[in-house]
Amino acid sequence: MKMPSLHSDHANLFRRTDTKLSLRSLDRMDLKLPFLQSQHAKQLRVHIDHHYASKAYTCGSAVTGTVVFTPRSDTPFSKVRVSLVGTASVTRQDLDYAKRATHFFLRTEMVVPESIYPEAKVFRSGNTYSIPFLFVIPSRLTSSACTHRIASGSVKDAHTLLPPSMGTWERDDLGAPMTNIEYSVQACVETGSKPCKRSSMAMADKHVINVLPYLPEEPPLSIGDINIQYALDKTKKVRKNMFSSPEGRITATAVQPKAVRLDSDGFGSSESAVLIDLTFEPLSPNATPPEINTLSASLHTQTWSRQSPNVAFPNMGLLRDAYTQHNSLFSRRSVQTAWTPSTKEAMIDDTLDLVPYTTTVRVPFNLPMSSKMLLPTFHSCLVSRTYKLDLALSVGNSTLRFTVPLQITMEHVGQHLQDMVAMTNDFGVGISEDCSPEDLWPLVPRSTDGDVLPGYWA
Repeated sequence: MKMPSLHSDHANLFRRTDTKLSLRSLDRMDLKLPFLQSQHAKQLRVHIDHHYASKAYTCGSAVTGTVVFTPRSDTPFSKVRVSLVGTASVTRQDLDYAKRATHFFLRTEMVVPESIYPEAKVFRSGNTYSIPFLFVIPSRLTSSACTHRIASGSVKDAHTLLPPSMGTWERDDLGAPMTNIEYSVQACVETGSKPCKRSSMAMADKHVINVLPYLPEEPPLSIGDINIQYALDKTKKVRKNMFSSPEGRITATAVQPKAVRLDSDGFGSSESAVLIDLTFEPLSPNATPPEINTLSASLHTQTWSRQSPNVAFPNMGLLRDAYTQHNSLFSRRSVQTAWTPSTKEAMIDDTLDLVPYTTTVRVPFNLPMSSKMLLPTFHSCLVSRTYKLDLALSVGNSTLRFTVPLQITMEHVGQHLQDMVAMTNDFGVGISEDCSPEDLWPLVPRSTDGDVLPGYWA
């Protein structure tokens, strides 16, 4: 018997709902939705091969398994749907009402051929029916996954990269409360004449998976004057004590560190380093550079979530509403460095023979991966994740403080990813014909020749 083929769709549906409920009942809200937990849910199961709770899927990963039907009574139906779905949801509690915004950014639907359906399209009681499936996690969403107004093309590029799962990992991913990004394989048996509607589903089930997609390193941020998140430059007068006249001026610039690269399973990462360039300009020939004592650093994890689509990158403006968690990286670590006098060409005053001194502080660090699930830096239509380092450098009897952006990336090397990118260029975009307007989605990359992943073999 021939296996089912695949019909792929990208869902780009922004949906808002207002529900009167308390915070306690909000945690259980999904369990009450008929699509997610119907009274017949145990009759239908989505089983994923070789799956375990901590498994991370990435771009190019195959998700294979079987949908198993065991109806308790004869069930006439019109269609069986099996889909790989990606959703982002942001919920806000306002007095007695919970307001939820949902973005369906991915929907890859498997087309089940009519030839494998039972006779007369009736699932008979006591029988067990199985439909195998295979999906491949795409490397990128199509441009139709982000159709709202944006400030620049770079925002569009970021919004069409897959976001990582949030709120479904075994370890704490430091996400904001009531903010979720979820990937799942969903299956349903439709009985009514209105497809895509929950009221027409006789049986439904879903299996959640965790996705850690390819999110490459971006160039260092161009930080302008209109910015409240970062502080890379500091200048301070140097004194022996608070009552003495200044002996010189120290200028320091923190360099944006090399991006931290996550391992493919999310359990490890590469090392990076804090870099700070310092210059001491003496005001008298006898002035000597101050001693550089210690450096402290902490990681600030910021989750930006909104109920309306992001027009620009939220960390690059005047927004302050990020949900932030702090983790100490190291405290008062000794710094080993030496001041170097500059050349005569850099002299401040030829008559006084004032020569500036320079040095660079470099301190390596590792992220706390053992207890936390640090997600890659990403920006999507509703949710973003950014990181920054808070640095405190003790110089003489003063402390210089910096706030530096840090990128966390996820990069994969392998021919399978190159193949996926090549296939993406051949995909088309369209609209599923059998759904009502409010449920329309842009079609996920669809193959033009029918012989590329994802697919099935006889």
